[in-house]
Amino acid sequence: MFDLEKAIREWRKNLVKNEALEDGYIAELESHLRDEIDNQMNLGASKEDAFRKAAQSVGQPEGIGEEFYKTHTHRLSGRPPWKPPRFMPELLWNYFKVALRKIRRYKGYSFINISGLAIGMACCFFVFLWVQDELSYDRFHSNAKEIYRVLYHPQDTDIYSSYGSGPLGPALKADYPEIINFTRMFGEASGPLKYRDRIFTGKVRGVDNSFFEMFTFPFIKGDSKNCLSEPRSIVLTEKMAAILFHEEDPLGKTVGFEWWGTWHNLQVTGVIKDVPPNTHIRFDYLLPFEFVTWSGMSIEDWDISAYQTYVLLPKNADSSVAQEKIAGTVQRHFPESPNTLYLEPLTRIHLYNFTGGGAITYVYIFSIIGTLILGIACINFMNLSTARSMERAREVGMRKVVGSTRAQLVKQFLGESILLSLISFILALFLVQLLLPSINKIVGKPLTLLHADSPLFIFLAIAILTGILSGSYPAVFLSSFRPVSVLKGSVRSGSQNVRLRKLLVIGQFIVSIALITGTIIIYQQLVYIRNTDMGINKSHVINMELRSGLRNQYGTIKSELLRNPDILAVSATNASFSKRFGTDKIGWEGKPENKRIFMAIHSVDFDYQKIFDIKMAQGRYFSRDYPTDISDGIIVNETAAKIMGMESPIGQRISCWIPYDPQRSGSIVGVAKDFHFRSFHEKIDPLVLVIAPGWFTDAYIRIKPENVAVTLGFIEKTIKGLAPDFPFEYSFLDEDIDNLYKTEQRIGNLVRYGTFLAIFIASLGLFGLASFTAEKRTKEIGIRKILGASVSGIVLLLTKEFTKWVILANLIAWPVAYFIMSKWLQNFAYHINIGIGTFLLSATLALVTALITVSFQALKAATSNPADSLRYE
Repeated sequence: MFDLEKAIREWRKNLVKNEALEDGYIAELESHLRDEIDNQMNLGASKEDAFRKAAQSVGQPEGIGEEFYKTHTHRLSGRPPWKPPRFMPELLWNYFKVALRKIRRYKGYSFINISGLAIGMACCFFVFLWVQDELSYDRFHSNAKEIYRVLYHPQDTDIYSSYGSGPLGPALKADYPEIINFTRMFGEASGPLKYRDRIFTGKVRGVDNSFFEMFTFPFIKGDSKNCLSEPRSIVLTEKMAAILFHEEDPLGKTVGFEWWGTWHNLQVTGVIKDVPPNTHIRFDYLLPFEFVTWSGMSIEDWDISAYQTYVLLPKNADSSVAQEKIAGTVQRHFPESPNTLYLEPLTRIHLYNFTGGGAITYVYIFSIIGTLILGIACINFMNLSTARSMERAREVGMRKVVGSTRAQLVKQFLGESILLSLISFILALFLVQLLLPSINKIVGKPLTLLHADSPLFIFLAIAILTGILSGSYPAVFLSSFRPVSVLKGSVRSGSQNVRLRKLLVIGQFIVSIALITGTIIIYQQLVYIRNTDMGINKSHVINMELRSGLRNQYGTIKSELLRNPDILAVSATNASFSKRFGTDKIGWEGKPENKRIFMAIHSVDFDYQKIFDIKMAQGRYFSRDYPTDISDGIIVNETAAKIMGMESPIGQRISCWIPYDPQRSGSIVGVAKDFHFRSFHEKIDPLVLVIAPGWFTDAYIRIKPENVAVTLGFIEKTIKGLAPDFPFEYSFLDEDIDNLYKTEQRIGNLVRYGTFLAIFIASLGLFGLASFTAEKRTKEIGIRKILGASVSGIVLLLTKEFTKWVILANLIAWPVAYFIMSKWLQNFAYHINIGIGTFLLSATLALVTALITVSFQALKAATSNPADSLRYE
């Protein structure tokens, strides 16, 4: 039987739930409903029909509240604030409001979580941008997957060189249908260009006209098909064209180009867009490949190794089949050659060494570091969420009592973590945009956040995934509470939960300690490189290339410079730390047949020893007192003497090939002590020193440490007076040597900053846990103080557990760091030995950091008033 009063009470109950209606309005609406029911009953309707028609007339409770709000609000939308936005499901909106309340209520823990996640994401985003740039090298060419560089591998050596003979490219295309195109390159050399009174030195490469058929460098002006078909043509980059011609149209204009002391007039036939930074092929302008013959070099001799060859294979061709076919090409055309050919994919040149390893190792390392730092931030979230689980237990119990399922609770907690992650994502993007200019200086790259291939959507996906991963365990753990146990107050944080927190904290410090150890080892290796005796004196030595009139006027310039008492010595050579010259055409008495030994050759003069302070192990250095030294004297280093098996090398005759004098031979007049003329990545090669003035490419000037600026001004004035066409450009030898380790220096900086961030984020989490631990033990601390416990005793009580965790993390991190850094040190032929002191230092730094972090909260708790502690809770 229909109960009219009960139906009215249910209708009224729904009105009470409406936030827009006060009690007076509800009473008025109920009165109106009853009047309408009476009217319907007077018309003969039953109680049930009368109630239904009256309720329809008055309106549904939800609609009544909303219409009432619209008549009293000043909001333009008229949408009540308790209703979710139209694009959000109502339950999701509820989760969002609860999450915001938790952020406001627990500001300290929210700050730790949000800041930790933001820093972790920012670090991850930086690494992603860097890795994206590294992986993009040479992939912008439309034929990138079909282009290969030819490598030369001398038998019985571990050498794979990209420099070989000039005739190889035409021979490959003529002999093998698999090779559909080729281009040769010479360079990258420095050469000045002159237009009117403007002179600028840039990087030049000589290439075949097919270069633009294989590689994608877009043209701004000119025809890519025939731009280098004429021997006196030149193609400029946009930047070079702007420097030389300003606002003029460069096409058809004539520019001067200096090569080995002679100026040549060239016609500009094309302008291309600037070479992007993500390529190993760098240049400022291009010349026809034949330009190298202007200095007397041959491009038809199979016995000259100075040119690179790139080939184009058909799409989807099997490069291993092509490689097998071309392997013996050089030996078929030049039987004396020991070289076997290999093909190296264009897209692997930057990141991979042909024999293994390479820069790809750093891509892996930094990808792992970025992921681990973000993982540390996620661990903070998990730890703090599970540590505070008891404070949310009653909420979980009440929600389950009123009908929430475990799945709904999991969604709620995941929603909270995703919200925190999205807030952190916004902060992370702000940090990335703010710090990118500084990061670019460190990594030496023009990284940008907003570009055509911007990974913003990937970053957003990372943020959401971070929220899901960091909130997954807390969501499952919190939703597992049983309502009966919660409401009785019998729920306790289980031992399994505590053990997990311990493992997560230990994991954070394993990563941090391994990074600290790696940072220390990289720093020690760089210090070792900087301070180890190279066998030469590199201080206050100036290096400059002998270009243009400077080479022709070298003798006069040297005499003029030496008139200045602040200039101690001037010398010339064909070698620098960035240039390599050598040959395997070395002969000596007793040399085994078919034995080929590669030796470096440096053309020097009589003052070379004064510049570098080279020490002699036997014999003497070249001297003007012995005129025959110019044509017959030879000096070798200790390594060369040992390889040749000469116990008494002085007076022994050897022959060695050098450009322009392939039949050079002479007597050994001295043995120089081994000195480093390459980076510490390589062992000291056997070295031959000869006097060959026609082969000089670089000048070195030793100056006094006093009045450096004045001395440089004098050098510039002297050079411009005698060689006005030469732009005065120089570098200091110690800086050139430091640049050999630029990659390691950048890696060291990146690892150092990554280490700092990892420690900072881990410390944030440790601070939060220490704060929570002290808070939970407030009453215990008060009782202990009343019973006589000292401040130091309480501090020790609260810090000893964290100390154990850090010590255990050290024991695990040490072997991991040792293994990784030992592999890294193998990149150097000369390196430090990793000692126990390195690990003790990293352990001390980690332990001190943890103790400082924890002790702050421990001291705060230990010095609090016991009376306040006992009133707690």
